[in-house]
Amino acid sequence: MPGEQRTWADPVDGHEIRGTLLRALALLVLLLGGGLLTLQLLSARGAVQELSASLIRATAERVETELDGFFGPVRTQLAILGRWGESGLLQVEDADSMARLLAPLLERHLPLSSLMVADERGREYMLLHTREGWLSRQTGLEDAGDRSRELRWSDTDRTPRETWKALDYDPRQRPWFRGAAPATEPSHIHWTAPYVFFTAREPGITASIGRRAAKDGTVRVVAVDVLLRDVSDFTTGLEVSPRGRALVLDEDGRVIGLPRDERLHTDAVRQEALLSPVEALGIPALTRGYRSWRGEASDERRVFAYESEGEVWWTGFRRYPLGATRHLWIGVAVPEEDLLGALEERRDQILATTAVALVVSVVMALALDRAIRRRLDLAIFRAKKAGQYTLEWKIGSGGMGTVYRARHAMLRRPTAVKLLQQASELDVARFEREVQLTSRLTHPNTVAVYDFGRTPRGDFYYAMEYLPGINLETLGRFLGPVPPERVIAILVQVCGSLAEAHSLGLVHRDIKPANIMLCRRGGRHDVVKVLDFGLAKDLDSEQQLTTSQTVTGSPYFLSPEAVRGASCVEPRSDLYSLGAVGYFLLTGSLVFKGSSALQIALMHQRDVPRPPSEVSKGPVPQDLEKVLMDCLAKDPADRPRSALDLAARLEACEDAGGWTEERAREWWRDNAERLERHGAEREEAPGATSQLLEVDIAAREGSA
Repeated sequence: MPGEQRTWADPVDGHEIRGTLLRALALLVLLLGGGLLTLQLLSARGAVQELSASLIRATAERVETELDGFFGPVRTQLAILGRWGESGLLQVEDADSMARLLAPLLERHLPLSSLMVADERGREYMLLHTREGWLSRQTGLEDAGDRSRELRWSDTDRTPRETWKALDYDPRQRPWFRGAAPATEPSHIHWTAPYVFFTAREPGITASIGRRAAKDGTVRVVAVDVLLRDVSDFTTGLEVSPRGRALVLDEDGRVIGLPRDERLHTDAVRQEALLSPVEALGIPALTRGYRSWRGEASDERRVFAYESEGEVWWTGFRRYPLGATRHLWIGVAVPEEDLLGALEERRDQILATTAVALVVSVVMALALDRAIRRRLDLAIFRAKKAGQYTLEWKIGSGGMGTVYRARHAMLRRPTAVKLLQQASELDVARFEREVQLTSRLTHPNTVAVYDFGRTPRGDFYYAMEYLPGINLETLGRFLGPVPPERVIAILVQVCGSLAEAHSLGLVHRDIKPANIMLCRRGGRHDVVKVLDFGLAKDLDSEQQLTTSQTVTGSPYFLSPEAVRGASCVEPRSDLYSLGAVGYFLLTGSLVFKGSSALQIALMHQRDVPRPPSEVSKGPVPQDLEKVLMDCLAKDPADRPRSALDLAARLEACEDAGGWTEERAREWWRDNAERLERHGAEREEAPGATSQLLEVDIAAREGSA
């Protein structure tokens, strides 16, 4: 009745309580369901952005590695040429000697079209290599006035044809001369802006370096013209995602590495498109992405989402430094649809179904909420799964772990994964240190590290570039002695890798044939990759994982000072080991042989090796033998001063340059079946040269 007050003893209507609870429950479920759906959808959106950033970053790193392989040899050659200029080898007035000295460089390094040497007096020597033959030009000669002397010859007819031409030209006014002449520091390389070469009629960049001659103090500038077509050959074939693209730009936004597009399928079309603005390519997604990035103050730390023709794309750009004053930009653009397919359409269906279900029934709302969470969790799980590696087969194993060929599920590229299983704390520390040391190295002849971490079981691993090919141990063991000119070509590349490591204070300590790979990279053959920095010594670090009374390394390639202990090694210890590798390749025999690892180590310390000419069945060039025997000197002071010095001495040998890209291509083609038969790309049984020596010196002396 109205006005009545219910007491605690009054009966309560159960239906009223249940109705209140159901309404409260329905409201709670609606709020929770809506909140959970919102959270899950926001998480899915975050997953899209994370995946976009990961793919763009990985692609940019891949392009950066390719650019290192493209420009790295240019830097190495300029450093060698600079040393030649400093020592007085480059005499611009002597056309014959300059052609003999410089022609092998242009033959061996295909991106180089021409090479120039000029001095502060205005004299210049230019050497150009084209499909038609060779052209050399000398300007500023005594009593020649404003005329230049040209010599032309071909590979089949070496007799030069001389002509004189009027030429109003002063090399000292060229940007490459003015940019390099003031700086004579060994590390300074001047890079011009990209332009179309006047003689070759192709886009390129000129790199130059200045040196002051030790004898007369004359400043000489050495420059090389680098053709850019090989950059586009890589970027146009790079599959980022089904419709994703990558490109390389200069500082002004001109294209020097063209993106993948069906309209850019011929050399003529590509050459016409090079050095054009991004907008001129006629690809709306790239044009809009470039403008969006420019509108964000060219921030290279972020990825950006933008719309193009009604579709969402993601883009990011990374700076690639060429030198102190010049850089390039690596750009990547990916449509969001490539990342998660039809997730957007599925999300809309889930939202509509869930809204209807929540209105109709609380039970249906709960069921649909679980289904939505399950479907979104599955999509995110699949997205995270794309960042993992699948091991395909075992490549080989050694003292620091087992190496597998693997594949990244999202990037779909082969990768080599090194795995350390059931290891001690010291092994794990060494393994982690190998990753840290190798990741500091960027030389194109050093294996590149992509990623590292631990498996769900806790095993430590790292991922590096996969190198299908053959190591030098297999090359010498199964295929016999190597021709001198090929030995020189291989050792010069190893010197480049060691030069960078030594400049960072690192000594490899385990240079041996099994740790040096020959492979095919970027269309080039016989590309060298130095592996396994797991035993490397950091000269600048006080933390060492091997005691000073422990010998670590391979006994057949161990330097005398390394036998005395790990604390005695220095950069020239690697040069001794590299000399032993060259000895093995040239002769097919080891420097020393013995019944035990300890006996071999002591022979390295006290015995004089036989010259290669006394061991080899074939002829051995005297100049190459002299270089290898100097590397095998017992006293480090009697060896070459550095890896760069060793490279220069090898380049000066008479047989240098004899192993051309054409010969290397023919060798790989002719030996394809033998490589397959000996398992060059699969697991290899460790041979005699792969033993790992670890001798406790104190214990040995105590037992003596």
